[in-house]
Amino acid sequence: MPDEPAALDTPTVAPSRLHRAARRLFLIAGLTLVGFFAALYAVQANMIFPGSSTQGQPEAVVKAGPGEELVKLPTPGGEVVALFGPAQSADGRTLPDAASRPAVIFFYGNAMCLAYSSVEFDRFRRLGLNVIIPDYLGYGMSGGKPSEIGCRETAEACYDFLRSRQFPAGRILVGGWSLGGAVAIDLASRKEVAGLFAFSTFTSTLDMARTIFPLAPPAFLFKHKFESLPKVKTLKCPILLGHGRRDRIVPFAMFERLVAACPEPPAVLILDRADHNDYLDAGGAKLDRAILDLVQKAVVKP
Repeated sequence: MPDEPAALDTPTVAPSRLHRAARRLFLIAGLTLVGFFAALYAVQANMIFPGSSTQGQPEAVVKAGPGEELVKLPTPGGEVVALFGPAQSADGRTLPDAASRPAVIFFYGNAMCLAYSSVEFDRFRRLGLNVIIPDYLGYGMSGGKPSEIGCRETAEACYDFLRSRQFPAGRILVGGWSLGGAVAIDLASRKEVAGLFAFSTFTSTLDMARTIFPLAPPAFLFKHKFESLPKVKTLKCPILLGHGRRDRIVPFAMFERLVAACPEPPAVLILDRADHNDYLDAGGAKLDRAILDLVQKAVVKP
């Protein structure tokens, strides 16, 4: 009987080493990813609220001019400081009927503070509107720490201030640029307002993160979401939305999604040559006219 061929030895050590190496590789990759997400979670407040570096700084101090008021408003998260100014004529004179005119709460972008918003403060007043602009909690002259909840408390404190000054909800408009637009949308979704305008505004911070980072962290790791898209769907006031086609920070597609989500077609102001940071300046007289048209449509006459 012929000899059977000898069985080949089956190597057992190499695959075991290969499996261990693969496990180590996946473990290292997993820990690296977890570490990245943990670091991003820890620093997200600094990334979303860079203007918080102005808190307590000399350059952030604002003094009220003639006829203006620097008001201090208590909130659960600390004291909010805001500047209020009565409506003016185009040449900067306080209007005698200012108290009966509409009021605007304006919210600035995330890298700003009240001291950097003097142009907007004067601009809206000279449209014949009473204006209040706050420093967010954690910013400029306000106390507290920066957060989405802090922005909400800031906004509601300004709204309550106007109501205490006998401005009815039907004469209060809210507006903002960039992050400020998200704050304005949030306030309009929670309080009765006459109208809303939001310029160069994103759909959410998570959507923004996904446009910047290839590996954006899961939604549950975001503490400050600013989810404007679902809030816009609930609004019951006239809306003005604007964006620059050359915006290199907030994608134009986010503006289109916000427009599509509005319950009724909003007024829109698209500036073909505007980027993100120059939108308000580039808007010029067109932007002023769009805001006045919104006021005309939205405000309940006394």
